[in-house]
Amino acid sequence: MNRPIFKDYEDDADVSYTYTAKGQIESITDARGVTEFGYDELGRLLWRNDPEKEITDNGHTIEYEYDAAGNRATVITPNGRVDYTYDERNRLETVTASEGGTTIYAYDDANNLIRTEFPNGVVETRKYDDLNRLVWLENTLGETVLSSYDYQLNDAGHRLSVTEANNRRVEYEYDDVYRLTQEKINDGQRVISYTYDDVGNRTLRDDSQLGVTSYVYDDNDRLESSTLKVNGEVIESTVYTYDDNGNLFSQTVDGNTTTYTWDDANRLIEAQTADGDVLSYEYDDDNIRVSSTVNGVRTTHLIDKNRPYAQVLEEYQDDTLTARYFHGLDLISVEQDEEVSIYLVDGLGSTRVLTDESGEVVASYTYEAFGNLIGESGDVENDYLFAGEQFDRELGQYYLRDRYYDAGVGRFTRRDTYSGKILEPLSLHKYIYTHANPVNGIDPTGLFTISKLTAIQALLNTLATINTYAPAMVTAKYIKAAQITAGFLALSKGIPTLLEVIEKKDGFQRFRLLPSDSQQRKAVLADTDDASQFRVQLQYKKKHTLGIPILAPSEVGVSKAQVYRGLYELWMARRTQGWYPLSQDRNTRRAIVEVSQGVKNSPPESRPLWQVASSQWNKDGTQKTKGEYRVDAENIRGTNLQL
Repeated sequence: MNRPIFKDYEDDADVSYTYTAKGQIESITDARGVTEFGYDELGRLLWRNDPEKEITDNGHTIEYEYDAAGNRATVITPNGRVDYTYDERNRLETVTASEGGTTIYAYDDANNLIRTEFPNGVVETRKYDDLNRLVWLENTLGETVLSSYDYQLNDAGHRLSVTEANNRRVEYEYDDVYRLTQEKINDGQRVISYTYDDVGNRTLRDDSQLGVTSYVYDDNDRLESSTLKVNGEVIESTVYTYDDNGNLFSQTVDGNTTTYTWDDANRLIEAQTADGDVLSYEYDDDNIRVSSTVNGVRTTHLIDKNRPYAQVLEEYQDDTLTARYFHGLDLISVEQDEEVSIYLVDGLGSTRVLTDESGEVVASYTYEAFGNLIGESGDVENDYLFAGEQFDRELGQYYLRDRYYDAGVGRFTRRDTYSGKILEPLSLHKYIYTHANPVNGIDPTGLFTISKLTAIQALLNTLATINTYAPAMVTAKYIKAAQITAGFLALSKGIPTLLEVIEKKDGFQRFRLLPSDSQQRKAVLADTDDASQFRVQLQYKKKHTLGIPILAPSEVGVSKAQVYRGLYELWMARRTQGWYPLSQDRNTRRAIVEVSQGVKNSPPESRPLWQVASSQWNKDGTQKTKGEYRVDAENIRGTNLQL
């Protein structure tokens, strides 16, 4: 079944796997010990046992419960529980922590989040333009405005400016490929300009307050040196070296060196800073960090990975709980030293304000575009800052799961394993952050940029707490949920569709997408030469295929919105196929996002049997031109993608 059972590393950090009868991972044994997993009859994760962790009353590290629609309803950890409820569209409605109160979400008809009520009385309000792009975000406590962000956008949806409640205003400029070229703060009180070479490396940073920094790169786009000058005088010089795999090996600032050590899987396991700090890190088999040690003090992290992006739920030092984190659509709050702080963010998701249990502001943060912290108040211990991600203060870098990000230079510290897409040249670069467009993009995985969110990616992110289906027959509740969630696409020009199960063969479900009866004729649209047709498919070695035909009247053709919906249904239905392995979820999600981007950028297609977009990879995740696994979007018949 091509499942990994053993990984052999030269540094003896070997990993072995066992599987259940249904093909799901039952245990992972690595240098940390044994991690075990338990599932229900539908193949949904019920519990996980980690080595060296506190346990729940039932003897597990973390437990999950689900509602009748398959949504994740409860998460139980050794120190409490969090309950989730959903509305009739399966949108997350409430998050209730055992000691942290209830957070309530509300949405508009296009499924945009418009209101969040936090447990301390703070209310967040969001507004959108006609294209469902965020233009206003405000946090209030009663009549008091705690923070607000008024965004002006260009035609492409990029932010031209933001005006905040404290009258801080930042204006942005971009080049022809939407790389940030300037940020002007408070009508020119501070101006930071950026210059790039032809492949996207930053060659110059001109800061009206701090000076001019120039950068030099080698032939592999690795940063070799940077020089800061003020009025022509050298103030600071930095030299960088790398190992043979492209990982940052050393960083020397004016003769003071920080060194970095990486394991055979190219994971950062140790850093010795110029200040004398010794830092070390441990990871699980998914390269998620599970412990951090600073000068001998070890912090272990209890991780929730049953969501699109792994999140820390609890932290321990010497088996003593030091922090609990509560998550809904985003990070809601942290409890430490018996005090709760609630996070208020801006439109990018960066933490801008922390409030206490009464709603009073206890900390605030300001950043420049690439994430450098340029203003901070309050004495609350907090590591979740730019783009809502975890900042390692001793290391001076952001931990973005697969890689570490240095906001000072706008680059990652090791090469990207994601190969990129030819149609998006900036995605081919191995080190730059968010295609040099940090005002509009984020990279929560450290693998690829999420900028102008396609409908499919927005949907996957919004459904952060909804569990996916295991290899089992699709239920009527699933079909209903799939039909309802089409509204998440929120594309006004798209033709509404309905999902139809057209046959059962070999125990597997078959589907197709049809125009909604409310918008089209009542008669069933036949799969004939009179109808335009498109297809999305997930395939393994050409032996197994999950394909979803998409039909539309020939006069209008299949719209991009319908294809996005088809890609979403492909994602939701993948577990109904007995040949599909759980281990490929991460790669499949990445492929679906790539293909949706390809569809988005494609002109109308009339060529029959034409492959509009494809993403292929081998079972180890390596992307290939001809891989074992693939996700395709294909024009079958008619002129499609006009809308």
